[in-house]
Amino acid sequence: MPDRMKKVNSLIQKIVGEIVQNEITSDKVHAFFYTVTKVTTSADLHYSSVYISVLGDQDKAHEGFAILCKQLKIIQRIFATKIRLKFTPKLHLEFDDSALYASRIENIINKIHENDQ
Repeated sequence: MPDRMKKVNSLIQKIVGEIVQNEITSDKVHAFFYTVTKVTTSADLHYSSVYISVLGDQDKAHEGFAILCKQLKIIQRIFATKIRLKFTPKLHLEFDDSALYASRIENIINKIHENDQ
């Protein structure tokens, strides 16, 4: 990936993270802790996939992600005012379950170590 695209993705990640944490006023959104883990932007800068991780167990995480998805239009509008690119990418939110997966693996490893002792 070219350095320019890495910088664009990093900028989008930072801006969307700040919007979710500071600009969204919904109390339902603030009941969860969100992390923007990764952004991939198309080469023509028209679309960006924003990967969101939500703290909590699987059901709570999916619930929090669904609540955030309902705020996408607001996030997109605020995002458009904060970024200066030739095109403002259309944001698409993706659920990132890598933290849940890592937690599950860690629990399995801990259980194996407990059984060994």
